[in-house]
Amino acid sequence: MDEPHPVGTPRQEIHIWRVPLVQPQTVADRLEQLLDSEERERAARFHFAEDRIRYTIAHGALRSILARYLNQAPADLSFQRGRFGKPCLSFPTEPRGRKRAAGRRESGAAPAQPSPALHFNLSHSRDLAVIAACSQRLVGVDVETVRDVGNLDSIVKRYFTAEEKRFLSSAATGEHPRALLTLWSRREAAAKALGLDLSAALADVQVPAFAPGEAIEAPRLADLETDHGEKRPVWFIRDLELDEGHVGAVCHEGRQIPVVHRDFDG
Repeated sequence: MDEPHPVGTPRQEIHIWRVPLVQPQTVADRLEQLLDSEERERAARFHFAEDRIRYTIAHGALRSILARYLNQAPADLSFQRGRFGKPCLSFPTEPRGRKRAAGRRESGAAPAQPSPALHFNLSHSRDLAVIAACSQRLVGVDVETVRDVGNLDSIVKRYFTAEEKRFLSSAATGEHPRALLTLWSRREAAAKALGLDLSAALADVQVPAFAPGEAIEAPRLADLETDHGEKRPVWFIRDLELDEGHVGAVCHEGRQIPVVHRDFDG
């Protein structure tokens, strides 16, 4: 099966989709029908119904959005995971004309291959999910609900750079949680772009501390390997335009390109 060519995501543009995780029941039910068996099993593991619904909406919306770019049925999309769990699209190398049931691989089909053409990443925090999509560029995204961050002094002291500590100390008392979560979201977005795990976001990932709402090149990331063992020479990171209740960041390989914000309409 030839890999579908993505449409609507130029290489020189990143799309950021904002997905509210509180939706009418009819929308949640429709999005649930798009999930494969593995995703449904994951959703079923959540103890609270509210968390199951949020997971279902986020992952159903992801399938719906990616399907628009690929001109495919959302339920027909297949995913595979990198070494540390980052998902990517995959396409079975099976002959044309053979139909594969959603979430299943026919006996004798060749292993799926990761797609280099359309990259994406998903993050969600409480009532909001954010999805980043672009062509030909590794990308990572993170969203955080602004909240009381508790006592994270030990993490800041051990892992944050002097630059980040100065950034935090300059924040007004009431803005400290937002400032800390802004720094964290940048680190998390960078780790996810590289396909690394949470421990790397603390111990290995370093991003510049810059004024909220700005964007900047992150040269330190060029020293880190992606989950496929390769290095990319240029990385760029910026804050997302969300709302008063959330902060977020997106990190992508290559130099600065426009970011287009879009709202998922269900």
